[in-house]
Amino acid sequence: MAKLFEHVKIQTNNLCTRKCPYCYFGNCPDPEKIELSEYQFKKIVDNLSDLKFRGRIGYFETNEPLTDSRIFDFISYSKRKNPEAWHMIASNGDLLDIAKLKLLFDSGLDEIKISTYDHAAFSKAEGFRSATSYNIEILDQRQPVILDNRGGNIEYGEYSSPAEPLKSGCDRIHKVLCIRPSGNIVSCCCDFNEQNIFGSINDSRLEEIWSSDPFEKFRTVIDGGDRTASPLCSKCNYAGQGGFFKSSKRS
Repeated sequence: MAKLFEHVKIQTNNLCTRKCPYCYFGNCPDPEKIELSEYQFKKIVDNLSDLKFRGRIGYFETNEPLTDSRIFDFISYSKRKNPEAWHMIASNGDLLDIAKLKLLFDSGLDEIKISTYDHAAFSKAEGFRSATSYNIEILDQRQPVILDNRGGNIEYGEYSSPAEPLKSGCDRIHKVLCIRPSGNIVSCCCDFNEQNIFGSINDSRLEEIWSSDPFEKFRTVIDGGDRTASPLCSKCNYAGQGGFFKSSKRS
């Protein structure tokens, strides 16, 4: 049976305030709004509580979490149910102000990463950090630091799809449970269009999906260096280790 996931990413909606060329929103038509229901969210959180989950819970993925006005209540509920987990979000800061920052941390947030894509956003984030004692990490993206091509979904400069599929495993499918606004659980954070669906929170428990035969077989193939297991993995140029969570506070 697979070792339990270390991180959970819960994307509560599919909206963002920006259209960066190295992101989903800068490369795809505006999506029809989809959001995780309160019932679905609480079902996820209660399931994690049953598991006594102590890893990271991130309330974001390819979206801006502050476009969801429910995010404060969601974090508060999750913190009460999972007090030993590490609760975090990543935001571009567009919708963030001191009042919202206070509300986030009063709700139980442990960490916020603010990605700054221009000088104004960087100065704004620095102002938050100097004016408060909150756990704020500023990710300076004024010169974009692009980790990979997001499963071939992003064709940006040198970050295009490899000529041939890479022959390496991938740590994401062993560490991160990714939950889309639809409630579907997909292979990784790059699966914007839900090509690799392994189950739904509407039908199964998180640990059952994570350890299911299809997911286990998928990992075995990828671990063997065969990225042709799916079109998504075939086009991906992620080397297989490192990435966003590597520097986060909770291991």
